[in-house]
Amino acid sequence: MTVPTVAHDAVRGLEEFLFLIGGSHTPLLYASGEKSIPPDAIRLFWRNQTRRRGFLHRRNIPYVHLIAPDKHNVCSEVFPYDIICRPGSHVLACSPDPNLNATVIYPLDQLAADFRKHCYRVDTHFTPFGTAMLCQSVVKALQHHQALIRLQQLADLPIRSQAGWSGDLGWRFDPPHSEEKQNVPLGPHIERISNHLAGGNNGMMDLYTNHTVDPAPPLGRVMLFGDSYGRDMASVLATVAREVLFLRTPYLHLDLVDTARPDIVITQGAERYLPSTLCDSKKPMFLLMPFFKATEYSLSPEAARAFSAFLTGQPLVA
Repeated sequence: MTVPTVAHDAVRGLEEFLFLIGGSHTPLLYASGEKSIPPDAIRLFWRNQTRRRGFLHRRNIPYVHLIAPDKHNVCSEVFPYDIICRPGSHVLACSPDPNLNATVIYPLDQLAADFRKHCYRVDTHFTPFGTAMLCQSVVKALQHHQALIRLQQLADLPIRSQAGWSGDLGWRFDPPHSEEKQNVPLGPHIERISNHLAGGNNGMMDLYTNHTVDPAPPLGRVMLFGDSYGRDMASVLATVAREVLFLRTPYLHLDLVDTARPDIVITQGAERYLPSTLCDSKKPMFLLMPFFKATEYSLSPEAARAFSAFLTGQPLVA
């Protein structure tokens, strides 16, 4: 049996697919069954879901949480190790209340059915088609059928390719692996404003405004709390929503929900983060998160006005 090539916490599988196996979250140890998700993390996950669902139900705001499946679980056919445990499946199986499962989705099978189209070879994230599949799973769970139909039409959008892209995995090998990165350009009626926080730091914000009039976007004001997978999703959801605010954070910040008064709330977390689930009750103030690290941070007056309007429930001025 051929020994897989490993470099800098990544491994090369079949068909030149690369996978993250090490690092601070050690996904291979959970996949192999060498490590188990701490029971406290599972309890915290479902406690968060119970509180989030109750809070939003009382405000009549539709809500769903997405577990973004790890790439090795989606592409198990070309992963060079046996998979004994999938944290997403395990957490769902430990649900204390079947009613909660209706608001938590883990679209592993949908992504795996066409993993070569949905996954990059040199990156842990999904292609625009895989991200669109995540968004379709979300709006389907929210029972927004018109938005679902429009998202299913994304396959017809033009794709721009960036050659020689090494992603977050390809650079780890010598020589580096690369492929074409697929980009779906924003439509002419969609405006994006960001606070341009460097790296993957918590406190990052992206605000999308869709000025399309005919036909009007089927979704209204959307708040999406999540990580880099959620950030990719926000740009896709912007094609079917009037406004989308993405906030990089592992928590649901209820204070911001109350002031912004969104029509829909989505939370999202990568599957490999499940063992280190954090409690919403211990969250810091979101707007101060950019200052937690010793990096320069400033916000333009234009961006400040736009974020202020959204977060205080005011209409955004075109």
